[in-house]
Amino acid sequence: SGIYAILVNNHQYLVISELFAAQALIGRGTKVWLAYPENDPGRQVVIKDSWVYAYLPKESDFLESIRHIRHAPALYDSSVVTNTLAIRFGWSTDSECRKK
Repeated sequence: SGIYAILVNNHQYLVISELFAAQALIGRGTKVWLAYPENDPGRQVVIKDSWVYAYLPKESDFLESIRHIRHAPALYDSSVVTNTLAIRFGWSTDSECRKK
């Protein structure tokens, strides 16, 4: 089906495989991919995408707060899209997913 690229804060990641996709009609629509940075194919990363509530603390803030704990997941990049109209109409955004 082709190679997918996910762009987060101007860093491009190439998708190896989809690890999880929520099947519920109601919820956050979470999807998780195994990927690698375009410029570092030897390093694998996990990318999580989901709808979030703007009034709740960001998961990335939590991951930052535990980075000193041994074996805690490392946060390499984070982005929150605040203008969903941009996504629906194909305008440029901070984070976008496209088929390469």
